Amino acid sequence: MCEFDKYSEYYDLIYKDKDYKKESDYIKTIIDKYSVNCTKILELGCGTGKHASYLSNYYKIYAIDGSKSMINKALKNSNSNIKFEFGDVRLFRLNKKVDFVISLFHVASYQIAEDDLLQYFNTARIHLNKGGFFIFDCWHGPAVISQKPEKRLKKVENESILLTREAIPSMKINEDKVEVLYDINVINKDSNENYQFNEKHTLRYLFPPKVELLAKLNNFRIIKSGEWLTDKFLSNGTWSVYYILEAL
Repeated sequence: MCEFDKYSEYYDLIYKDKDYKKESDYIKTIIDKYSVNCTKILELGCGTGKHASYLSNYYKIYAIDGSKSMINKALKNSNSNIKFEFGDVRLFRLNKKVDFVISLFHVASYQIAEDDLLQYFNTARIHLNKGGFFIFDCWHGPAVISQKPEKRLKKVENESILLTREAIPSMKINEDKVEVLYDINVINKDSNENYQFNEKHTLRYLFPPKVELLAKLNNFRIIKSGEWLTDKFLSNGTWSVYYILEAL
């Protein structure tokens, strides 16, 4: 079973406070700076399609995700400028070039093994001409090691359900990854029925030298990195970072 298969049913509710418009505007600013004539974007790991929906006001979007249930939800956000498709970010081939490849909300950190990361970077490179760009965000290794993930509880609701999510992390320091067990409890407000399930999500945190090596092996060069949404320099307090790579 794919990670997110059950989780996806409640994904938009869990992240209803996530400012997709702000993040999409931020990405557009970056695209406008580095690729003035950008018309086509490939999004690796589109989730329920919220970023693609905003960005489709400006670009033709090809968006893929490895969860069929996520893609089914994303199709509800579809329009003539977006093509959503089920696909593995490591193996997907569009058979055409784009101007920019984007991959947001830590899709890179879900590439656990070395081969996963190499193939993921290769997918981005194959779809770009020389001078094209790849932007992704990920968990920043120095911050994860310094701060360490903590158990977190989140409660969200809508008119129909009350959902409680407990995130229980377990660090695997020798493997540069964190296993997060999500315990989900859903209460139907009308029937008062209670539904519980759990999913384990494994995330890889990346250190700058690793990103440099992956870039080099896939014929990229890093042209910028910074804290996601703020552009602050990377530090031990910077958990979420982005990298901009140029195709050589």
